[in-house]
Amino acid sequence: MALRSLVTGIGRAVRETGQALDRLGCTIQGNMVAREGLSRHRRISPLYDLKPQIGVDTFIAPSASVVGNVSLGSKTSVWYNTVIRAERDAISIGENSSIGDHATIVADKGPATLGQSVTVGNGCTLVSCTIEDRASVQLGAVVQSGAVVETEAVVSAGSVVESDTTVPTGQLWAGNPAQFVRALTEQERASLPVAAENFYKLGREHLEQHERTNKEFDEQMHPELYRQGEVDAEFFFLSFLYLHAIILLSLFSRLTYAIVLVFASR
Repeated sequence: MALRSLVTGIGRAVRETGQALDRLGCTIQGNMVAREGLSRHRRISPLYDLKPQIGVDTFIAPSASVVGNVSLGSKTSVWYNTVIRAERDAISIGENSSIGDHATIVADKGPATLGQSVTVGNGCTLVSCTIEDRASVQLGAVVQSGAVVETEAVVSAGSVVESDTTVPTGQLWAGNPAQFVRALTEQERASLPVAAENFYKLGREHLEQHERTNKEFDEQMHPELYRQGEVDAEFFFLSFLYLHAIILLSLFSRLTYAIVLVFASR
């Protein structure tokens, strides 16, 4: 009984010491408790023996997922919460293309191929289809298996291109099911690769921000804790003394309490 009381008292002292350390850590960090990387999400994942192939100068957002037999060309941008998943057939995305936020690309009924300078809007779903160079699939559109969107064609927002349908070059299609609306003007066709290039530049800006270190992030969020890029040495020294005082007082009080219990139980 006496030994059990002593062990319990020591355990309580250790726990309270840990709580004191946690409070001190929060104070030093300016209440930024988590000191992990800015994102721990696994963006690129192999599946079975299938490993994604990622080109140079590519931006994949921290919350995006590129899984399996996927090939991304250089200068592509895969935005937030997007899923590109290929368990069997391949997904190939050409260089300088952009896949918007919350988009989904899967290859469960055959391969999916996207050409160069393709723009896929937010919330789109592409299933085993072909999107040729400089084509645009706008917000929330669906392109079903076997469909082809040819070079410099546009699928309007919210449209559904049914299976095995072809959207010819230089045309705008819209509706559910998607149908021909009109031919694109020369100015509209010329703007398609420009939009893709703008997404690439924006992706570069996001990539630079996500590659910042925790220290750089903290300096921006809590500049009052930093002096010429380093935490104030005096602040650390006082924190060190404060920590040791708490540890000693906590251990002393708990050990004293445990010893009193031992003698009182006799």
